[in-house]
Amino acid sequence: MGKHVANPNVLIELGYAKKALGVDRVLTVWNTAFTQSRFEDLPFDLRGRRGPITYALEAGASREELGKARGVLVEGFVDRIGACLDGIPLPAFAGPAWQPTSQSDPSLWIEPGSQFRINERSGSGNRVWGQGGRWYVRVLPRTFDPSALDGGTHGPFISGYGGYNWGNVTGGVLTYSGSVRANVVAELDAASMWFRSTGEIWTAQTGIGSDWKGRPCFFGDQIPANWAELLDASLKRLSESGGAGPFRVRLGVTGLEGLFWPAMQTLGGEPPAALEPALEIEFEVGGASPDDWRTGLVEAWTALRRIFSMPPLM
Repeated sequence: MGKHVANPNVLIELGYAKKALGVDRVLTVWNTAFTQSRFEDLPFDLRGRRGPITYALEAGASREELGKARGVLVEGFVDRIGACLDGIPLPAFAGPAWQPTSQSDPSLWIEPGSQFRINERSGSGNRVWGQGGRWYVRVLPRTFDPSALDGGTHGPFISGYGGYNWGNVTGGVLTYSGSVRANVVAELDAASMWFRSTGEIWTAQTGIGSDWKGRPCFFGDQIPANWAELLDASLKRLSESGGAGPFRVRLGVTGLEGLFWPAMQTLGGEPPAALEPALEIEFEVGGASPDDWRTGLVEAWTALRRIFSMPPLM
């Protein structure tokens, strides 16, 4: 049919390579000493494809000619294979995974109403998370040494009544208001959980609104202020304890359904109401400086205001 090939098996080998590897991962080599150096004489169509690596070596070539041809081939393979390798993206290191949330409440790692035991330094007891809307901050480092939680290291504390305490719980260290030594299974209203396996710090606080002029109203811009305070504290604790970034961050709030935004005058009717029951924003920061996380915080703040149809931050 007008085609020339030194070894007919090359057609079978090329067909198998194209099927097994794909066209983009096959390198072709052509000895231009055969077939009068015409593309039309090749046993396959090169139109629309990368050209072959070419060399010229007649039958019965001398040792010197063989050496020169070998040098051309080596240079061609280095160039082509290097280009293929450069085009392959390196597998991304995903880092540790987020701790799973409870099935009923994305603001917690444990089901509300489920008792859990805390070993404080001077005793142990049980606590429980109650129901209700919550705001939360989650920070996950890229790497973390679990031994950093040995010897009394604990997470940030959310200010509250009755002081605070900390103790070991299943999976890590909990910092919380009050104490288990009161011998009463009281509800937690605020706590930070520092997970030993991944280094994630998960802080949550119950209570996102109160009655205002006869309506259940959201705390408005106070929640982002709390986000900022605990995000800053968590990043600093992790950095001081050997945790390394980039850090992944989740800022969220639950229980928005039925709440109103109080800080807006209306000509009639009620204040702006929440149009979504919850919010969670995730972003990544490179370090612990406020300059690193300010943009992400503003985006979360704006998204929160948008739920109440409030204008974005300037």
